[in-house]
Amino acid sequence: MLKDPKNIFLIIFIVSFIFLILDFLIFKTHQKLEHFEDQKITIKKLNIEGEPSISPDSITPSDSDVNKKNKKVKDISFLTDINSEDLSISDFYPTHPEDTTKLDLVEFVYETDLFHQIIPKFGGGYIGIIWFDNRINGIYHSTTLIKKDWASISNSIPENMLRPVFITFDKDKKLLGIFEDNTNEKRRFHLYKKTDIDINSEWEFIEKDKIVSLIYDTDQILIGLDLEGFMYKKSSHLLEGSWDFLDNNKNQVPMRKLLFDYRDGYMFGLTHDFQVYRKKGLDWKTEDWDTYTLPKSLTGTVRDIWFDFDGYMLGLSRIGLVKKESGNYLSNFRQYKEEVIKKEISIYDVMYSITGIKTFASMEDMGNNSNNVYVDGKKISEYKFKDPKLNQYLDHRMNLKKQCRKMKAMKLRDLENTSDAETKVRNKRFINILDEQKDIIGDLYDSIQDLKDRHY
Repeated sequence: MLKDPKNIFLIIFIVSFIFLILDFLIFKTHQKLEHFEDQKITIKKLNIEGEPSISPDSITPSDSDVNKKNKKVKDISFLTDINSEDLSISDFYPTHPEDTTKLDLVEFVYETDLFHQIIPKFGGGYIGIIWFDNRINGIYHSTTLIKKDWASISNSIPENMLRPVFITFDKDKKLLGIFEDNTNEKRRFHLYKKTDIDINSEWEFIEKDKIVSLIYDTDQILIGLDLEGFMYKKSSHLLEGSWDFLDNNKNQVPMRKLLFDYRDGYMFGLTHDFQVYRKKGLDWKTEDWDTYTLPKSLTGTVRDIWFDFDGYMLGLSRIGLVKKESGNYLSNFRQYKEEVIKKEISIYDVMYSITGIKTFASMEDMGNNSNNVYVDGKKISEYKFKDPKLNQYLDHRMNLKKQCRKMKAMKLRDLENTSDAETKVRNKRFINILDEQKDIIGDLYDSIQDLKDRHY
């Protein structure tokens, strides 16, 4: 019966049909993993000088294949390629930005959130850095992420520097910046710090080294990452201290950036293939990275991450600004739609996750003269004990706290001079002040809590 040609052709047809069905099912499964069916991804193209304006398109995998075949030489849009494997940082940026005008290019950056890094700033708003084109490289600021009213700050890049690589804040709320210099022979990086909490103030040179990303450890000593993603740590609390390589197999997954979870202090890492990892335990030095992550996609591969004020993670993807669907870091990234109206976490929680700093100086310039500490929803200053001696003790401890606040609010700029030795003394003095006031405030809270438990 099998020798009958009709039967043979029928079997071949049936087998072929089954393979087609399997292929279709595999394709649909892949689409769901990449989330192309769950969302419409808006792809914006960069207009070429002299070319007609191109309206945004809604792209699907099949559209991408057509675009690749019909791609014009002058079309420098990088967003039509949906490939998510073997990405490099250049895949997040236009391939030939020089083919468009400076004005069109910077407007395109604003519209598509094409920043290398974005962080929130004290007092409201955001700071972002542009990295990929020398004509517009620099540091910019905006009041919101939705309005996109970005503008360049004054004193954006120090003299003889090519571009910013990384920004964060120091313990005194002054901006820290890592810059790459103008030498093309070898990539070299320089750490600078603003001379004032005003982001438009001048830059002060700190050091030249291989570090391209920073965060403070739990002991308030800086951790750094080099260009290859390896970890280093300062030898002391001093900003000018030397870097020591951390030869630890638990931390040998190359990282682009480190964060702390504002909820529990666990460390996050953004890998060199633009995925988000989390440490399995609280002690990042001894715990392995949890390498389970989501499948790569246009929205799921990000070059920068930070937390929004509802506690959800934000990221900069190849299609712009994205946000996690929930507080779980393994949830999906979706296109950013709206800003948080009701803040669930404070600016200090967000800053802790970015900087690793739990206690910032309360400078007078920031308008922070609050002296409120709460126990069970009631101000400590409003507690009245039956024993007058306890009230006197409470007043005494509150006065100590006020003195600590005055010490934190000292104008350190009056101490500044050009001497390296005096700079180290100044930084050490400030660190000591922070350490002392933190201990006193902690003791104050413990004392009040103990007194309340014993007399109520």
